[in-house]
Amino acid sequence: MIEVYGIILVIHLLSVVVAVGAVTVTDYLHIAGHRQKKLAQELLDVYPLLSKLISTALILVIISGTLLVYQKPEFLSKPLFQLKLSLVVILILNGLYLQKKIAPQIMICTINPELCSEKVKYRAAFAGILSLITWYAVTILALTKNFSYTVIQFVSVYLIVLCIAIGMTMYIENKFH
Repeated sequence: MIEVYGIILVIHLLSVVVAVGAVTVTDYLHIAGHRQKKLAQELLDVYPLLSKLISTALILVIISGTLLVYQKPEFLSKPLFQLKLSLVVILILNGLYLQKKIAPQIMICTINPELCSEKVKYRAAFAGILSLITWYAVTILALTKNFSYTVIQFVSVYLIVLCIAIGMTMYIENKFH
């Protein structure tokens, strides 16, 4: 008989893969849309689908993750797991911000660029890159949990990568606007 834990773990991992893939595609299309204005208009139909895919995957990650912890509560005492949970909270809050505040403003910007402020563009770029880097960080934490690094070391690298990515994103935003 197949172990329930194994099935839940597969669902959990597949959900993470779907979310990371969708976030990567979303950010790529956002950047590509800056260079090709026609593409930006065509993406109006794609973004809501990707957003729903990311949200659904995140819900599955949370449910399956909760079930995994329920079966192995010793995870809760591990500092790197606690860090992973903290990053998931960041993903949830950032995702809500993207869906409720940024997405409606981006739709307006795409339909009528004259109504789009620089502030909206920078907030969208920041929230998008925060999402991308944080999803990758959660994935890396899960895949390298047996490596010998500390929470401080991981957070330091995460923040450095995040700052570099934000800088590059702001450069792209400035260059194409």
